[in-house]
Amino acid sequence: MKKTVIILSSISLLVLLMIILFFKSFNGSCLEVYINEGVLLSKPTSVDIIYRYTYGEGEDFYIFNYDTEEDINKIIKKNNFKRITKNNLEEITKVLNIYRNDLCETELKKFDKTINILELTKTGNYFLYPEDMDMEDDNDYSIQIIFPEDKMVYHFAINH
Repeated sequence: MKKTVIILSSISLLVLLMIILFFKSFNGSCLEVYINEGVLLSKPTSVDIIYRYTYGEGEDFYIFNYDTEEDINKIIKKNNFKRITKNNLEEITKVLNIYRNDLCETELKKFDKTINILELTKTGNYFLYPEDMDMEDDNDYSIQIIFPEDKMVYHFAINH
Protein backbone atom coordinates (compact mmCIF):
# COMPACT_ATOMS: atom_id res chain seq x y z
CA MET A 1 0.00 0.00 0.00
CA LYS A 2 2.83 2.42 0.89
CA LYS A 3 4.51 1.67 -2.40
CA THR A 4 1.34 2.52 -4.36
CA VAL A 5 0.90 5.82 -2.50
CA ILE A 6 4.54 6.76 -3.15
CA ILE A 7 4.24 5.92 -6.86
CA LEU A 8 0.96 7.85 -7.26
CA SER A 9 2.38 10.84 -5.35
CA SER A 10 5.49 10.82 -7.52
CA ILE A 11 3.47 10.67 -10.72
CA SER A 12 1.20 13.50 -9.53
CA LEU A 13 4.20 15.63 -8.60
CA LEU A 14 5.84 14.94 -11.96
CA VAL A 15 2.68 15.90 -13.86
CA LEU A 16 2.34 19.09 -11.82
CA LEU A 17 5.99 19.95 -12.49
CA MET A 18 5.51 19.38 -16.23
CA ILE A 19 2.46 21.67 -16.26
CA ILE A 20 4.37 24.40 -14.42
CA LEU A 21 7.33 24.13 -16.81
CA PHE A 22 5.00 24.24 -19.80
CA PHE A 23 3.35 27.46 -18.65
CA LYS A 24 6.70 29.01 -17.66
CA SER A 25 8.02 28.44 -21.18
CA PHE A 26 5.25 30.72 -22.48
CA ASN A 27 4.72 34.35 -21.73
CA GLY A 28 1.14 34.96 -20.56
CA SER A 29 0.38 37.02 -23.66
CA CYS A 30 1.87 34.33 -25.94
CA LEU A 31 -0.31 31.72 -24.29
CA GLU A 32 -3.35 33.95 -24.76
CA VAL A 33 -2.53 34.41 -28.47
CA TYR A 34 -2.12 30.65 -28.87
CA ILE A 35 -5.36 29.79 -27.06
CA ASN A 36 -7.47 32.48 -28.77
CA GLU A 37 -5.90 32.64 -32.21
CA GLY A 38 -3.94 29.39 -32.64
CA VAL A 39 -0.71 31.26 -33.36
CA LEU A 40 2.29 29.64 -31.67
CA LEU A 41 4.90 32.19 -30.58
CA SER A 42 8.18 31.49 -28.81
CA LYS A 43 8.73 33.13 -25.44
CA PRO A 44 9.75 36.72 -26.20
CA THR A 45 12.45 38.78 -24.53
CA SER A 46 9.76 41.34 -23.70
CA VAL A 47 6.18 42.26 -24.55
CA ASP A 48 4.80 45.76 -25.04
CA ILE A 49 1.06 45.77 -24.38
CA ILE A 50 -0.28 48.81 -26.21
CA TYR A 51 -3.88 47.93 -25.33
CA ARG A 52 -5.79 44.80 -24.44
CA TYR A 53 -9.19 43.58 -23.49
CA THR A 54 -9.51 41.40 -20.45
CA TYR A 55 -12.98 39.91 -20.74
CA GLY A 56 -15.68 40.13 -23.32
CA GLU A 57 -15.40 42.67 -26.08
CA GLY A 58 -12.45 44.76 -27.09
CA GLU A 59 -9.20 45.07 -28.99
CA ASP A 60 -5.66 43.73 -28.48
CA PHE A 61 -2.38 45.19 -29.69
CA TYR A 62 0.81 43.53 -28.45
CA ILE A 63 4.39 43.89 -29.64
CA PHE A 64 6.54 40.81 -28.93
CA ASN A 65 10.29 41.52 -28.95
CA TYR A 66 12.87 38.78 -29.64
CA ASP A 67 16.65 38.53 -29.43
CA THR A 68 17.50 36.28 -32.35
CA GLU A 69 16.60 35.77 -35.98
CA GLU A 70 16.29 32.08 -35.15
CA ASP A 71 13.30 32.80 -32.87
CA ILE A 72 11.61 34.82 -35.61
CA ASN A 73 12.31 32.19 -38.28
CA LYS A 74 10.80 29.45 -36.08
CA ILE A 75 7.64 31.51 -35.61
CA ILE A 76 7.38 32.16 -39.36
CA LYS A 77 7.78 28.46 -40.22
CA LYS A 78 5.56 27.04 -37.44
CA ASN A 79 2.65 29.30 -38.36
CA ASN A 80 3.09 29.56 -42.15
CA PHE A 81 3.51 33.32 -42.21
CA LYS A 82 3.63 34.82 -45.71
CA ARG A 83 6.04 37.50 -46.88
CA ILE A 84 4.54 40.85 -47.86
CA THR A 85 5.26 41.42 -51.54
CA LYS A 86 4.05 43.81 -54.22
CA ASN A 87 1.51 41.15 -55.24
CA ASN A 88 -0.24 40.96 -51.85
CA LEU A 89 0.45 44.49 -50.59
CA GLU A 90 -3.04 45.74 -51.46
CA GLU A 91 -4.68 42.75 -49.73
CA ILE A 92 -2.78 43.09 -46.45
CA THR A 93 -3.24 46.88 -46.46
CA LYS A 94 -7.00 46.34 -46.79
CA VAL A 95 -6.97 43.86 -43.88
CA LEU A 96 -5.05 46.26 -41.63
CA ASN A 97 -7.35 49.16 -42.57
CA ILE A 98 -10.38 47.07 -41.64
CA TYR A 99 -8.75 46.38 -38.26
CA ARG A 100 -7.85 50.06 -37.76
CA ASN A 101 -11.35 51.23 -38.71
CA ASP A 102 -12.87 48.77 -36.23
CA LEU A 103 -11.01 50.27 -33.24
CA CYS A 104 -12.77 52.36 -30.64
CA GLU A 105 -11.58 55.95 -30.27
CA THR A 106 -9.20 55.35 -27.33
CA GLU A 107 -7.44 52.41 -28.99
CA LEU A 108 -7.34 54.20 -32.35
CA LYS A 109 -5.30 57.02 -30.79
CA LYS A 110 -2.88 54.50 -29.23
CA PHE A 111 -2.60 52.61 -32.51
CA ASP A 112 -1.83 55.79 -34.47
CA LYS A 113 0.75 56.92 -31.88
CA THR A 114 2.55 53.56 -32.01
CA ILE A 115 2.57 52.47 -35.65
CA ASN A 116 1.11 53.21 -39.05
CA ILE A 117 -0.09 50.92 -41.80
CA LEU A 118 2.67 51.98 -44.20
CA GLU A 119 5.27 50.75 -41.71
CA LEU A 120 3.39 47.51 -41.12
CA THR A 121 3.05 46.72 -44.83
CA LYS A 122 6.71 47.23 -45.68
CA THR A 123 7.72 44.60 -48.24
CA GLY A 124 9.88 41.99 -46.57
CA ASN A 125 7.71 41.88 -43.44
CA TYR A 126 5.54 38.81 -42.87
CA PHE A 127 1.83 38.56 -42.17
CA LEU A 128 -0.69 36.03 -40.93
CA TYR A 129 -4.46 36.14 -40.65
CA PRO A 130 -7.14 33.51 -41.29
CA GLU A 131 -7.77 33.64 -45.03
CA ASP A 132 -11.19 32.00 -44.78
CA MET A 133 -12.45 34.83 -42.62
CA ASP A 134 -14.71 37.59 -43.89
CA MET A 135 -13.33 40.39 -41.72
CA GLU A 136 -16.01 42.89 -42.69
CA ASP A 137 -18.72 40.61 -41.25
CA ASP A 138 -16.73 38.73 -38.59
CA ASN A 139 -16.52 40.23 -35.12
CA ASP A 140 -13.63 38.09 -33.89
CA TYR A 141 -10.33 37.96 -35.77
CA SER A 142 -6.60 38.53 -35.46
CA ILE A 143 -3.69 39.72 -37.57
CA GLN A 144 0.03 39.24 -36.94
CA ILE A 145 2.82 41.15 -38.66
CA ILE A 146 6.50 40.20 -38.26
CA PHE A 147 9.33 42.69 -38.68
CA PRO A 148 12.21 40.21 -39.22
CA GLU A 149 14.95 42.87 -39.21
CA ASP A 150 13.75 44.31 -35.90
CA LYS A 151 12.88 40.85 -34.48
CA MET A 152 9.37 41.96 -33.55
CA VAL A 153 5.93 40.40 -33.88
CA TYR A 154 2.94 42.75 -33.93
CA HIS A 155 -0.29 41.11 -32.80
CA PHE A 156 -3.69 42.72 -33.41
CA ALA A 157 -7.03 41.18 -32.42
CA ILE A 158 -10.68 42.21 -32.32
CA ASN A 159 -13.38 40.58 -30.23
CA HIS A 160 -16.83 42.18 -30.49
